Order: sequence, then C-alpha cells, then structure tokens
Amino acid sequence: LHEVPHAIGQHDAVGSPTGFARLEGSASGVVPNTVDADRLLHTNHPLVSTELVGDPESAFARSRTRERYAYLCEVGPTFDGQAAVERVLTDTSVPVSLAPGSGFMTFGAVSMELTVPPRLRVAPGPPHCTPFVEVPFPSPVA
Repeated sequence: LHEVPHAIGQHDAVGSPTGFARLEGSASGVVPNTVDADRLLHTNHPLVSTELVGDPESAFARSRTRERYAYLCEVGPTFDGQAAVERVLTDTSVPVSLAPGSGFMTFGAVSMELTVPPRLRVAPGPPHCTPFVEVPFPSPVA
C-alpha cells in the first residue's frame, strides 16, 4: 500500500484476528493512522494526513463528516458486537447514514468481525435503506 500512487485521499484498513492497521494515502504518500487504536472508526475526512488542497473544510461541513466521526467516537465504546455496530451505521439523526439528495450520500457500510473465518457484512447502499448482507469466507484449511 505504501508503493501504490494515490491521486486522491484514500483510507485503507488491513486486519486479522490479531489486530489491524490503518493507512491514509494521498498524492504525497502514505502515513499510518494510530487514532482510535483499539477500533477502526472512519468517515470521509482524513484523520492524520496534512496534505489537504484548497478548502476541504467547506465540503467536510456540508457532508457533516466531522460530526458523524465525533458521534462514532462517542458511541464507539458502547459497541457490543457486530449487530450494535450495524445499528449505529444506520443512524439518521446525526446522520451517520446519508440518503441521496443532499449532494452527499453514504455509498455503503461494512462491519467485520476479525475472527477465523472472518465475518464480513456489507450494506451496498445507505445502510438505513439497504440491508446488510453476509459475505461468506471459506473456513481455513487445517
């Protein structure tokens, strides 16, 4: 991931049952993200990159990304399993999940349990409108 050129900001997560790593890429390179070390919370603004061009704060304000991230940080410690994570991802009060129509929308959401095999569930659209579906992984070969 460090060697792949990034034209725009990108957040990458790599995980296993023993932990995960988060990286933020931009046109100037890739930096590790050590924020929220015990869990991965992310919305649509960089958490550690300083390579912002122009006036991104106006777009961040319109999409409410910082408010959504603050809400996730507030409720994150109360997460009790994958179902709780998915309930928070469907929130429309802050909103965490944005419907089309405001110029911004939530394209989808992901919840994962880093077990063996992993449990991956994806909402392929705004999660308050689109149900989460299981993405199966084969059991590991002994």
